[in-house]
Formats: sequence, C-alpha cells, structure tokens
Amino acid sequence: MNTTPRLRPPRRGSEGFKLLEVLVAMAVLMIASLGLLQLHGTIIRGIATSEDFSVALDVANQRLDELAIVGTAGLPVCTAGVNGPGCQFGVGSNQYQPQIINAPTGYLCTRFVDSAEVIMANGAPVPSTANFDPNNPARFRVDTVVQAHPDPALFPEARLVTVSVCWTDPSNQVRQIQSRRYVVPEA
Repeated sequence: MNTTPRLRPPRRGSEGFKLLEVLVAMAVLMIASLGLLQLHGTIIRGIATSEDFSVALDVANQRLDELAIVGTAGLPVCTAGVNGPGCQFGVGSNQYQPQIINAPTGYLCTRFVDSAEVIMANGAPVPSTANFDPNNPARFRVDTVVQAHPDPALFPEARLVTVSVCWTDPSNQVRQIQSRRYVVPEA
C-alpha cells in the first residue's frame, strides 16, 4: 500500500502573485509612503515655526517687563518708523523697516538677540549687537517704540510701549509679533 500523500495539482488562478501584480502593489506603497514623508516634513516645519513664535513672544514679554520696571520717568525715547511701530515693513511684507534710531540716553531701540535669554541672571541685559550684520545676523530683531497714551487728556503721564520681534523663517518670509503694554506712573 502506498502511504505517501498524493499532491494535488494547483487550482487554476492560484499560482501566486504575478510580476505585474507585485509591481502595481509596490507602486501603490511607494506613492503612499511619499505622502507620509511629505506630511512628516510639514509637521517638522510647523514645530520649528511654533518654536520661533514662542521664543519671539518670550523676548517681547521680557523687554516689556524690563521697561515696565523702570517706570514712565525712565522710559527711553524710541519713536516709530515711517510705517508705524514694528520691524516688518508692512503687513505681509518680506522686508524690514530701517532700524530705529537709538534713544539719546543710549538705549538701543533696535536690538538683535539670538534667544529668549534677553536678561541675564543679575538683571543686566544680555549684550547684543547694535548694528545688523548681514553676514552674521542674530536670530531675532527687537524694536521698541514708546508713545504717548492714545488719550493724553485722561492719562497725560502714561505711555504705550510696543515691542515688535521679527525674524526670517526658513522659507525667507519675514515674521513679526507685537506685544503692547501701558506704563503708568506709580500712585
């Protein structure tokens, strides 16, 4: 008696994958993976942009805190540029306004910083370059503008301080955030 099992011939159509089917499946997987890679790049750029906005906001708030401490009597004279306060030339512009002329007291109305570490542990400002060097630019440009209160009849001694922080993002777009605070004399 023969105990070896008899092999059946393969059924029609069950011979396995054909080369054409394998190539089509690989093409579909490749297209899907390219979409995922593009999504990954977009997410990375979004994280970097979010970090820039966060650091710029920290820089602006530190500058406002620094100026609020000195009070109205110690505020520098930093006037707005032709297009008003802000280091960006105009809304949506890819150009910077000219630097603000330094205050007569020596205060730098336009500063350049590389991080949110604007104030050192001892309270002194971190040294920053007074002039923008296009060959070695700092990460952020910080413009400070001090104006009279919009209602000087009601608040004659109060000042409106606007701090604008600008930077150029990886796609060469000039970005800007502004933060404002009223500084009033102590009662």
